[in-house]
Amino acid sequence: MPDDIIQKSYILGSAEKRLVDEYLTPLGLREKFINVSDNEWVYTSNLYITANPYPHCSHLGPLYKKLGDKLKNYFNISNLPARRYILSNRKSYMRQIHNFDNLSKAIQDAFPSNKYEKVIDERLTIGETAKLYGDAKFLYLVVGSNCFKSLVLNEKAVVVLVGTGAYDDSAINAIGSNGNKIVYYVEPSISHKDYSYNVLNITLAIKACSIANYYINNSRFPTDPAGSLIL
Repeated sequence: MPDDIIQKSYILGSAEKRLVDEYLTPLGLREKFINVSDNEWVYTSNLYITANPYPHCSHLGPLYKKLGDKLKNYFNISNLPARRYILSNRKSYMRQIHNFDNLSKAIQDAFPSNKYEKVIDERLTIGETAKLYGDAKFLYLVVGSNCFKSLVLNEKAVVVLVGTGAYDDSAINAIGSNGNKIVYYVEPSISHKDYSYNVLNITLAIKACSIANYYINNSRFPTDPAGSLIL
């Protein structure tokens, strides 16, 4: 919605109060939200709806970037220096890395000059997420809805993204919309929507991390990334 429409309008919808408080407060829209109950009618002289395309969770590009910028400004993380190296593992039973400790140790041993932090990706508030990831310089994670934390991710962070047997374009596009550089590789044995026991290829992970570290140190991708395809 254009800013002038947002400022002169109220927002009608049906949602849990805690979600309204958490997400609309940082955007300055909490007082504009009216919670409509089932079978409740509302009269309005002007009604604005989004169309062509209709909104959905993959509304990416400039809109996603604008939303992220508003959140970063609210949480005062827009100007944080990128400094932390984060290895993230999902707490969900889906797409969890089951050799995470061994993988993390191998990556740390391969790049001893970097200090890697292991983070278990739990359900956090958007404020907690901003505090945790707002100063990331490097982020390693598996695709999924957890990639929408890129809304508050430092735009200078380089992301190593592990794909599954199903191609999740929204994860790539969400991170890319924030301006982050991505090193993407696939572990095809990971089930995208069901449980699977996921032992990731450590050699492949280190290779992907080496490309990410090259970009961090040189502000460009390697011209010959050892058989990888750079897009």
